[in-house]
Amino acid sequence: MNFFENPVVANLVAFVIALVAIFIFELMKRPSLTIELPDERNTTIDAVEGHRQAARIVQLKAINNPIYKNWIQRNTATNCRSKITVIDVSGNSLHRNVSTKWTARREPLTISAGPDGRFPILLVDDYLIGRCDLLDIYANCIGEAFAVALKVEGDRYCYLFRGESYRSKNQWRLPQHKIPEGEFKIEVLIEGDNGKSPIKNYRLRNHGTAPDGLTLDDS
Repeated sequence: MNFFENPVVANLVAFVIALVAIFIFELMKRPSLTIELPDERNTTIDAVEGHRQAARIVQLKAINNPIYKNWIQRNTATNCRSKITVIDVSGNSLHRNVSTKWTARREPLTISAGPDGRFPILLVDDYLIGRCDLLDIYANCIGEAFAVALKVEGDRYCYLFRGESYRSKNQWRLPQHKIPEGEFKIEVLIEGDNGKSPIKNYRLRNHGTAPDGLTLDDS
């Protein structure tokens, strides 16, 4: 008798094939995260009310790569964080695995009436600060930009830029995140609940006191 003519065996084989197909299908749908330099990698912020100095923020972007022509919808990468390590020319780590702000996240500020009820004041929103460095990344070719570092006019240092930076009283500059003048290797990865990217290396250059002295390029 043919082995597969046995109904029990045939059903068992069909069940195993179905399980394997489901496993492969779900494996294909897992997030596929990569990191790239965006075309507009530098954002210049002009002086605004309350901040007299112009500034520059250098950025990268994370992409959850769609399956070929999006013929199968890849899963969203949830609660993603950037993790940035800054290494000097001697191989010393200045900062390790620091999460930075996603551009898509709104500034964690709210407007409230002042003490006299006439002049509004800006308040830092603790909940929004906690969300600045977290983002769900949908599968598409556009990706999501995230900040790396900030340089303010007149300052020789640059600073990693994250949600907590909004607590600074010195135009988003927190001393614990400062980077001195020089050239640095930065190691970057994106990690979420259900996936992470390979580590990518970039070259961060910080020279002088002008905002355009801060640049980010491939290493």
